[in-house]
Amino acid sequence: MNEVFYNYILLDPVGSKSSGISKYCNDVYDLLCESSLFSSVYLFSKNSSEDIKKYQKRVVSLLDGFSKSGNISIVEVPEAYAILAGYSEKNIFVHVRLHCAYTLAASIQGMVINEKLFEEEKSMINNADFLSSPSYFAWIATSRFFGVHRDVVCYPNPIRNKDCNTNNTISSDSHQKKVCFVGRWQSLKGVGLFTDEFILSLKSDFYIISNDVPSSIAQHENVKVIDGMKWSPEDIYGVDCIVIVPSLFETASMVAIEALSYGASVVCWSHLGVCEYAANDKVKRVSAWDSNAFLEVIKEEIANGNENSSDEFIRKINDRFSSGIRSIGSRSAKNFLPFPPCEINDVFLNSLLSGKYKDKFMSKPTPRFIKKTRKLFRNPKSFFKDSRYFNFLDVKKKATNLDSPKNNPSKKNVTVEPSQKEITKENKKPVSTSPFIELGKEGDIGVGNVPEKPLGMISVLMYPVGRAKEIEGRLLDKCLQFTDFRYLQRPFLQIGKYPPELNTEVSELIRMVGSKGMDKLSSVDNYILIDPPRSVLIFLRAVGTRPRIIVVRTKVNCYLPEVDEADVVILRTDESHHRLKEYRKVVAYNNIGVEFTIRKVLQDLARKDPDFLLPIVGFESSGSLDEFNGLSVGSILKISSATNLKSSLSSGMAYKEIAGNVVELAVRESVYLRYQNLLDLPNEVSLEGFLKASSRDGVIHHVIQ
Repeated sequence: MNEVFYNYILLDPVGSKSSGISKYCNDVYDLLCESSLFSSVYLFSKNSSEDIKKYQKRVVSLLDGFSKSGNISIVEVPEAYAILAGYSEKNIFVHVRLHCAYTLAASIQGMVINEKLFEEEKSMINNADFLSSPSYFAWIATSRFFGVHRDVVCYPNPIRNKDCNTNNTISSDSHQKKVCFVGRWQSLKGVGLFTDEFILSLKSDFYIISNDVPSSIAQHENVKVIDGMKWSPEDIYGVDCIVIVPSLFETASMVAIEALSYGASVVCWSHLGVCEYAANDKVKRVSAWDSNAFLEVIKEEIANGNENSSDEFIRKINDRFSSGIRSIGSRSAKNFLPFPPCEINDVFLNSLLSGKYKDKFMSKPTPRFIKKTRKLFRNPKSFFKDSRYFNFLDVKKKATNLDSPKNNPSKKNVTVEPSQKEITKENKKPVSTSPFIELGKEGDIGVGNVPEKPLGMISVLMYPVGRAKEIEGRLLDKCLQFTDFRYLQRPFLQIGKYPPELNTEVSELIRMVGSKGMDKLSSVDNYILIDPPRSVLIFLRAVGTRPRIIVVRTKVNCYLPEVDEADVVILRTDESHHRLKEYRKVVAYNNIGVEFTIRKVLQDLARKDPDFLLPIVGFESSGSLDEFNGLSVGSILKISSATNLKSSLSSGMAYKEIAGNVVELAVRESVYLRYQNLLDLPNEVSLEGFLKASSRDGVIHHVIQ
């Protein structure tokens, strides 16, 4: 290996023992210190006493010093915190290492994306001198999400375990293999997989190395909870250990790599990064999201012997890491792939990035009281400072309206809370001075920002441009008068416009809106359209699977949407059409006013908690409820044993065969209210329509035969 005399600087913006980024930075630092690749190696970690802004300021000051010294330095930084967004100095080369961007993780979990952070992380990736990824899948996912196409070096994270051994100090009480989960207790890590049924089915000791583990999980006899800050890998990992990684997404999984280095077995989903460079006998892959197969593989590993040798695995991983970092050090990095690229399923990847799988293994939220109690014991000062009941203890609090500039001219920055009368008056103002989106304009089409706070169901009321005075002066004003229903108040209700006749091709509209605008449009929950042309319906269907299309017909001669073009159709009571019985949901309004019907529809579509199970067809299988409880499914469907799907040559034939053999059917209340028109008077034809529509919309059915 040729020596390259540069400074190599590692930035760790987390600085936590439990962080994968921190673990990676420390491992790389140790390995590079032992090599002769760089003249000097530095590691700058965030201190626990500083926030991310203070750390960023300190880092920039340090790098400026390196730049002025005249020596060439390569700075490796994760994209996740956008620490060096926009940074450029002479003699400093920025190497961005993908660790899963914050906005990417938020999108996978179906959360609102911070636009500013999105642009900063994208800028970091775009403008980096070098870009590397621990797996090919991680790079493709990042590239697809940010719309970035550039050279990348793919090489695995290294292994630096100074005391690797297979003789762990904590042994299983049952003298069997133990199952271990290591990671943060959050939905992205797939902890919702650990249901009572899953834990009991293990029939082995289940070690959970994490914080904030719910008491409902910890109470099981075979569950051993270990504080995530008070453990060592050598205490757990070994040949008698099976480490499970059910995460929705991992660029590599430091947990899996570390476990393999100690000779442990690993069970994970097949799309996770570690699967690209670990042999099949070391990492057991399960296709996402087959929880039953996941459990069966674990059971097989418990029953089988384990002869994993970690030495050869460590050597291969570190050799590949060295090849990758050498290409960075020589400043000749370009599309370097030391392992064969994995096959990418575009449908799966797009669904993953859009948050379609956000409810897969979703962890139950921790009660607010428990969160506050934990905060009180962990950081009492912060607890009392942030509390609205004890904030009088904060001596640095801002002046209130009782201490106004009028009484004390020296105080300029004063926060004055509005009165209840002013708040009511404010709510009666128009939703926005500018529309969220306006189609039909020439050139690029701008899209407004989706409100981040308060979180809730966001709807956009869209209407023809020529009817703005009529809609805004009557319908919109009446909707805003429902002050007791927040989803018809701002910022939950936005407005949009389109021309009465929109002749622009859908592909051209998508180009005019742009990828960033399409992301914003796809994060809206409902589009309420007043007499829309077909082109508008087709365009909004193309933005994503999340938005629901609500068509309001105020004129008989306007376009009647096809069955799959609308989720809800609102029409006058005197209107009839043979197609109406095929829609998912049809609601009629009379002379009282359409605003009441719009409110009723939004109430039906709002999140239900609890989401009750409603019988539709002869439902008496109470025994099925135990299996159904806690699963992210929308219905329990029991079909006769005579059902034969082998002869079905298409999905349409399969739906028809199932609909004709339904014995029992029960659906969640939210599902019933969305497909009410097909479930009110169920028959073979309407049930076939329900199965087609709900399956296309992503509803999961628990089928029993």
